Amino acid sequence: MLKRIIVAGIKTGAALSLSTVLAIMASSKHETGDAWNAVNAICHVVDGEEISQPSGFQKRESILGLGLNSAAMFAWSFLYEGALHLTKQKSTPATAIAGSAAAYVIDYHLLTERLKPGIEKKISSNGVFLAYAALALAFGLSPLWNKYQDQDAQ
Repeated sequence: MLKRIIVAGIKTGAALSLSTVLAIMASSKHETGDAWNAVNAICHVVDGEEISQPSGFQKRESILGLGLNSAAMFAWSFLYEGALHLTKQKSTPATAIAGSAAAYVIDYHLLTERLKPGIEKKISSNGVFLAYAALALAFGLSPLWNKYQDQDAQ
């Protein structure tokens, strides 16, 4: 059971990380003229609100922003895959949308200001929506790389 969740979570987490960062960067590029602005904004989790995050690619902030986004996406993937396993569900469009909606509610309505993603400081609500739509899409596509029935037989 735990092996199934970990293996599926790693695969899904990689897809979530890639899809959400591409959505964030596309929105940031479209709205601010620079793809890295919203990624850098994620650093507020480490740096605090009092420090303004730089524009453009900056070695520390850009890599830290990518790492923080990836850590969050892997956490969501393990929770999603664990919930699927515990409820004996397969990933479907409905579970993908529910998982993404739950992530949004937790990120923006339950977490403290310091732990919110931070992308909303640089991109519009449409850009934030695009990031969570990318999250739902990756959740929904997870059966392509997670062969649940094969793992259940092990």
